[in-house]
Amino acid sequence: MKFSTELVRLRKAAGLSQSQAAARLGVPVRTLQKWEQGEREPTEFVMGNVCQLVGMVSRVPARASGGRHRAQHGGGATGRGN
Repeated sequence: MKFSTELVRLRKAAGLSQSQAAARLGVPVRTLQKWEQGEREPTEFVMGNVCQLVGMVSRVPARASGGRHRAQHGGGATGRGN
C-alpha cells in the first residue's frame, strides 16, 4: 500500500480532519494534503511525528526509496516504548 493511501486511512481512523492533523504536526494543511495525494512525502523527522499522531506502533509503509521506518508510541521521558 502506498504511503499516501495509508496516511489517509490512518488519519481518518484516528478521527482527525486534515486541519486537525496538520495543526498537531505543525505543518500547513496544504503540506498534509500533498502527502495524502502522493505529491510529496514527509521528512524522516516528521515521519516519526506522523506515526505518533495516528497511534502507530509498528512499521509505516515502505517509502519509494525502499526504506522502512519504525516508531514507538508511548514511553515518554522514561524512554520505555510499548
